[in-house]
Amino acid sequence: MDGAYTPQTYAIVMRMRGMYPSDLAGYEAHRLRKNGDLNHVDRDRSNPDRNLLIGGEDWAKTTLDRIAEMTLENHVAEIESLKARGRKKDVQRRILEGPKDPWRPTRHGPLREVILTTNKAWFDDEMATFLGENREADFEACALQWLRDAFKGDVVHARCDRDETAYHIHAVVVPETTVEMTRTNKKTGECKVIATRRMLQPSKHDAIENYELGQDSVGAAFSHLMLKRGERRAAAIRAARAAGEPLPKRRYHARTAQWRAERELAIARREKAIDDREANLSTREAEAEAVLTAAEMIGSGDVEIDESGEAPDLRPVSKEIEPESEPGQGTKASLSPALEAAPATRKKVAGIFAPMLARLRRSAQAEAEEKLVREVAELRSAWGAIDAILSRLPASLLASLGDARKSVVRSLMALRRYGGTEPDEKSSKKLSDSR
Repeated sequence: MDGAYTPQTYAIVMRMRGMYPSDLAGYEAHRLRKNGDLNHVDRDRSNPDRNLLIGGEDWAKTTLDRIAEMTLENHVAEIESLKARGRKKDVQRRILEGPKDPWRPTRHGPLREVILTTNKAWFDDEMATFLGENREADFEACALQWLRDAFKGDVVHARCDRDETAYHIHAVVVPETTVEMTRTNKKTGECKVIATRRMLQPSKHDAIENYELGQDSVGAAFSHLMLKRGERRAAAIRAARAAGEPLPKRRYHARTAQWRAERELAIARREKAIDDREANLSTREAEAEAVLTAAEMIGSGDVEIDESGEAPDLRPVSKEIEPESEPGQGTKASLSPALEAAPATRKKVAGIFAPMLARLRRSAQAEAEEKLVREVAELRSAWGAIDAILSRLPASLLASLGDARKSVVRSLMALRRYGGTEPDEKSSKKLSDSR
């Protein structure tokens, strides 16, 4: 039916982490919120005493005592076995060596921490709340049942955490088993059990030995809560390898504290990048303001470009106050605060304007020279007309021109500085003789 409510499906998350007995003290301290990364913890919702699901308050001590008992018991049993077989030197050697850890060395350790959770939105579903569902309780019951089915009686501790982002369950598995030590009779081929050892052996549980099988089992256990198994990445990798295709990128799950530290570092880097951009923007705004101020002051004639030093700079231009002021008295030369406070910026701005003004000066000079050439050409033409007129005037009339004649002569003679245009010898002599 159109518009019907369809609940979103989320994945059940199951993670395992190897542990050593020496990790239990720190693990328990974090459970009690005494150390570790607590920035993400909501203290108002912390209640370690009420969150225990399996095991008592002394579960960590009990577990360590149990492992110590296994270690000592195995040592005594080994020595007794060597004595029974008459191996005196081996007895002495083992006594000197002391007890050994009751597990085979591995990079993961003999214990396992299991974490079960899902997306926070699944717990906060408003429709489920409206229908009266208690999803935390449902999740908890399903998780405990799966832990008992998957690890039998080896789960020594389980708790729920409600004071972090999403509700989740932690569990600790101590996979104890009894291992038989055998010896084969070379003559008869008979295999005889000569001793037994209590050992920690994670591979005894299928969910640990085969991680994919563990994901399958947890997905099946939570399916009735509308939670599905996570992505089958290992199967996808095998299929891609078989087909000769590029392998999907593996996902490496960091510990919560490590993941949070990496996120905080990434946030710090982003914040620094933002601060750097803001600082750069402020610098550019200041430079832009300085450029605008300099342009305005250059345009008004209050400052000019000083190119006498190693680099161009701006300097103020003093101006006379009023014509009636005393001689030599002028306005006080000063730069704007934005330019005065930043010499480096001021020189940078001057370096921007200096070539611009140089280009303007060259352009203005070229334009002035073109204008002068045009005016000289006009004077040449005028001189030709005047020369024609003067050649026809009598000396008595030329004499009557007086000072006007002298001014014309001076003006025409000045053309010598601009292209060598001067009146010819005959006309000049005529003007001179007519004085």
